[in-house]
Amino acid sequence: MILLEMTDYRLPVNAYEERFDDFCFSISRGDICSIQTELVSSASLFLRAVATLVYPVGGKYFYKDQQLDFSSYRNLLDYKKRIAYIAPEAAMISNKTLRENLLFRRQYFENSLSITLSEHTQNLCRRFNIADKLDMNPADLTLQDVRFAIAIRELVKSPELVLLERPEDYIGHAQFSIFEEELEKIIRSGTPIIYHSSIQAFAAKYANKKLLISGNKITTVNQ
Repeated sequence: MILLEMTDYRLPVNAYEERFDDFCFSISRGDICSIQTELVSSASLFLRAVATLVYPVGGKYFYKDQQLDFSSYRNLLDYKKRIAYIAPEAAMISNKTLRENLLFRRQYFENSLSITLSEHTQNLCRRFNIADKLDMNPADLTLQDVRFAIAIRELVKSPELVLLERPEDYIGHAQFSIFEEELEKIIRSGTPIIYHSSIQAFAAKYANKKLLISGNKITTVNQ
């Protein structure tokens, strides 16, 4: 079953004056898609488009056969909660503690303030060495600690789709093995992943599908 499909998709020109030709793309359960491109900005633009952070100027976007409506950001909220997006674009709410940030999405969608951190979340906080910082605000922490918290927030949401932009730079090499363990659990569950990595070995390790971006052209190759 196709989870996501973009047809005759056209994106606006980005800050680097990059423009893609109209393209089609789809991903299904079990697909692990590695983005291959010489330009980091091209991979970032594509991932931001999949995450609906960049709105199309043409074409259609279907998720589970339902066409997304870009006329209001509120129409996209139900979709956004289904994806994990780990990239420099990701952020935390600055006036809430790490604990509140980690709980916010569940509290909002489950309409309850009595929810506590799951054992899985607490374990990851311990492994990434931020368990003693949960009651601090993002502004009082290092950038790396905030990034660990964002990665944990996204990994524990039981996503239906995972988007990763150079995770080795985002997570850092010292803690990357912990991240890979969690990623492999997600892969075994059949959850599709789209990712871009500057480490060739990592890029090739999991992928069974490639997205090639060369110049203005976007093409997909099944391996």
